[in-house]
Amino acid sequence: MVGNPPLLADFDSMDYAMDQSDLIALERLIATELRRFRRPDPVIAVEIGSWSGLSALAIAQSGVRLFCVDHWEGNSADQCEVGKIAWTPDEAFARFCTNVQGLLFDRVFPFRCESRLAASLWPNQVDIVYIDADPGYEHVKGDIVAWLPVIKNGGLLCGHGYETNFPGIMKAVGELGGHRVDSSVWWKRIIR
Repeated sequence: MVGNPPLLADFDSMDYAMDQSDLIALERLIATELRRFRRPDPVIAVEIGSWSGLSALAIAQSGVRLFCVDHWEGNSADQCEVGKIAWTPDEAFARFCTNVQGLLFDRVFPFRCESRLAASLWPNQVDIVYIDADPGYEHVKGDIVAWLPVIKNGGLLCGHGYETNFPGIMKAVGELGGHRVDSSVWWKRIIR
């Protein structure tokens, strides 16, 4: 599947674009993790900021069980600002569900919730957390701090947007000691 955009014929991006190179880097990172985790039970991942479902499809098509945490309100710091104006949260959430419909409640499980609240209530530790929400420094740093305790020892914290357009992401990931995969995808192995 690596390199093939996870697009459906009727996929509605809701004005969100993710470069093909970013999708490939994300798919490769997840594929590497799946090889690492070889086990009979499913690999559990959480995506923070799912918006249209593009990256959710890229992650879930690899076979992981993906929980998508988003309020579907958009944000004012990136491309989703357009979406914040164009769609109500209910409309954006409905479009997300339509976009992932083939995997909805099979491998993709949406949670309409603010990220830090979801992290504080999360019942079990997970293998992977992928952050692609508000790119402002305080938001990224807050998501990292909130979700770190939820990640299993040896698990992966990763995300999108490690590029000069988003200095807040670069600063927060740099403080964490994260690594850039290629393109604008970053990661950090969590060892306790």
